[in-house]
Formats: sequence, C-alpha cells, structure tokens
Amino acid sequence: MTKLTSKILFILIAIFGLSSCAHFKLAELQPIPKNKELLPTLTPKVDIASLESAYTLGATATSTYGATSTNVNKGKNSANLLTVGAASSTSVAIADPRIQDIISIFDKDVKDNITDAYNEPSGYMVLRIDASKKKSGMGWAVLSGMTLCIPNLLGMPIDSYTTELAITVEIYNNKDILVGKYDEISKNKMWTALYWSHNTDLARRTNIYAFREAMEKIKIKIENDYERLIDKLK
Repeated sequence: MTKLTSKILFILIAIFGLSSCAHFKLAELQPIPKNKELLPTLTPKVDIASLESAYTLGATATSTYGATSTNVNKGKNSANLLTVGAASSTSVAIADPRIQDIISIFDKDVKDNITDAYNEPSGYMVLRIDASKKKSGMGWAVLSGMTLCIPNLLGMPIDSYTTELAITVEIYNNKDILVGKYDEISKNKMWTALYWSHNTDLARRTNIYAFREAMEKIKIKIENDYERLIDKLK
C-alpha cells in the first residue's frame, strides 16, 4: 500500500468516524424479549473460566472495566462459577469489555425476562461459553488501498467483523440437581463503511448481538419447557 493510498484511506476513515458512525449505546445491553411465563426465582451464575478462554483479552485485570462493572462473587458449587449481582459480592476485575457485556446481559435476562426475581431462589441458572469464533475482515482495507478507496465512495465496506458463539445454559434446583440444559449457536456480522455503518467497535458489538440472539433462542426453549421446569424446581 503506497503512502498516498494510506493517507486517502486514513482520511476516509476519519470522515466516517465523524459522520456516519453508529455509536455504541448502553441500551444495546438490554436483552429482549420477556418470556410470557416466568420461572421461579433463579440465581444467575457464570462460568468465568469459559468466558475468559473465549476471548484473547479475557485474563483478570488489575482494574474493573468502566461504569458497567457487575459485582460477582464465587459460587458455592464450583470454583469456576461466579454468582452475578449478589449483595455481599466483591468486585472482580474484567480485562475484556466483551466479558463484562455478556455478564451484564445474562444477569438482566435471567432477572427481567426469564424468572420472577422477587422471591427466595428455587435454584440457579449457569451460563457457559462452549466455543467462540472471531474473524476480522481486513481484506476490505487491503482492497480499498488497492483501488485507491474509490469503491468506498460508492458504499464498499472498509472493514468487517464476525463473531460466532456457542453457549450453554443450565438450570439447577436447590439440591444442585440439573433440571434443564439448553445449547445454542449464533453468529453476527457488522461492517464499517462510508455513509452507512454499524459501529467502529465491531468486535464488541457483534459479540453483544450474537450473544443476545443465542439467548433469545434459549428463552424460547425454556418457555416451551415451562411446565416440566416448574415441577422440577418445586
């Protein structure tokens, strides 16, 4: 890529950043929809080791991420399980905001959309990330440079990013007996472009929407399994 081409591409990206960028909004961390039939109160827990292994920046950090930090504390049943939002919890530092986003979304989904959060827990719900696949479409930037960025003026993307997640949600009763297990795979892809775009932080945003979509599919399975789960959680 020549110096002139690099400068042109930089200018185009700068223009994009000042004009057409769709900025990340905290509302995107709010999961929907809400199940019609809510399960009894369940404590949300996450397998933190599975989340950390799913992201390259997932190791524990020395400072907590931003203002959206979720308080978590170690669950009683596994060294890897963290109970989300417990009143007596202590803050745990998260290096990668994508991990924090998943914890926040899962916490809201369990308490707002899947269960009645205002009674004594009848058990707990565990989230695991079984596998993750991330791909950056840097080929768009190379192609932009080779064509002097002219196609970008006509709408060709400058960059893209794809996140694919395989997740498992398990439901246990108060005797630590597994009463429900649900698996899902979901993928989301977004682009950076002039005039139209999704966001500059494609890695974070595709992760949010891939996870939300997987949870939406799992919520349908849970709702279809409602009567059996109610009986098992008594």
